[in-house]
Amino acid sequence: MNTPPDLSSHPGAVQATKQAITIEVHFACKAGVCTTPEGPVSYRRGDPVLTGTAGEHWPIEKEKFKEKYEPCAGTIDGEDGQYCSKTRTVHALYLKEPISVPVGWRHEPLHGKQGDWLVQYGPDDYGIVDPHIFATTYRILEK
Repeated sequence: MNTPPDLSSHPGAVQATKQAITIEVHFACKAGVCTTPEGPVSYRRGDPVLTGTAGEHWPIEKEKFKEKYEPCAGTIDGEDGQYCSKTRTVHALYLKEPISVPVGWRHEPLHGKQGDWLVQYGPDDYGIVDPHIFATTYRILEK
């Protein structure tokens, strides 16, 4: 597993804005493993498991979830339902070769393939995003 680069100073990285999108969320009744496009990621009871725009699933730590998402109208905070992602600026790197990076909160590897995007949300907070999903959920900012 590679140590991911700090994208805030990487010469090939761009800044991008995570768009406000609506996703489905359910809170896990028991611990388990979610099969994501980038590899299996375990979760604990009570962790949010998200369903993205392409039907992909991934778990997220509760604290990070609260930083990144808020309940949409009609959803009670902390209950299953629709949540809206908060708009935020991130650093992203188009992958020219495969990479594996740890999920910061679980230390399990995510596997990015050539053409995916490595996204840095904050210090030691990385994700791998499929290029089609990146194109619909992020907007690259002009330099």
